[in-house]
Amino acid sequence: MKSIYNYDEPVAVTRDIFRVGYQDEDSDLICNPYILVDDQEVIFIDPGSIPHFPIVMRKVIDVVNPEDISVISVSHQDPDICGNLPVVEDVINNRSLKIAASRNTIRLINHLGLTSSYCAVDENNYKLELASGGVLGFIPTSFLHAPGAVAL
Repeated sequence: MKSIYNYDEPVAVTRDIFRVGYQDEDSDLICNPYILVDDQEVIFIDPGSIPHFPIVMRKVIDVVNPEDISVISVSHQDPDICGNLPVVEDVINNRSLKIAASRNTIRLINHLGLTSSYCAVDENNYKLELASGGVLGFIPTSFLHAPGAVAL
């Protein structure tokens, strides 16, 4: 059955959430980054790997200006989830960019040489308040994948 969606383009999940991911059939991997456009900021969720960076970033640019991204949410430290963070950080070029993740994930992604500030969600009651007053909620999933893993 043919899909009604064109996965080569961003897919609108709602009016303010877009899937900008990629299915890599060669490695049998589905990269699932999302963009959340809030009233006053843009959140980039699980930006993906280095090999998928050009595909994902093209889709991001189709939805938002990368400099408008104020938060990157990282669910865990695996390279298919956040291996492209240093490159993404350079493209975003936003000095107030925050990376939201658990302390354990931050401990590991800190070795990527990032310059952005971190927000340890487990030190903030698993919540991140947005400038609009909206709140992102994080659910610990340590029992499913890795210590410190969260779902947004």
